[in-house]
Amino acid sequence: MSHDDFNESNGRIDSGSEDARSQDSHVADERRSDDAARAEQALSSIDASPGYDEKVRTRAHQIWERKGKPHGEDLSHWMEAEAEIQAEEVKRS
Repeated sequence: MSHDDFNESNGRIDSGSEDARSQDSHVADERRSDDAARAEQALSSIDASPGYDEKVRTRAHQIWERKGKPHGEDLSHWMEAEAEIQAEEVKRS
């Protein structure tokens, strides 16, 4: 055990070295980066797919009906529809 592994303030041995924590953090960052890249790829292919706007329009209309056909919330329903469709596509990829 090195002096660095012993925490003098509380008299305990640290569970892992700074190098091990750094490596774990690096692996987690890579995993998040890979996930983000896959999500970005899936989302870019969605926007470019034929019929995307029509799919969103249909979903937004369904949301509008489901919420009682409120007035003035069309943008909110459109964005909710896009989010739902994109989440479904990311799950599929």
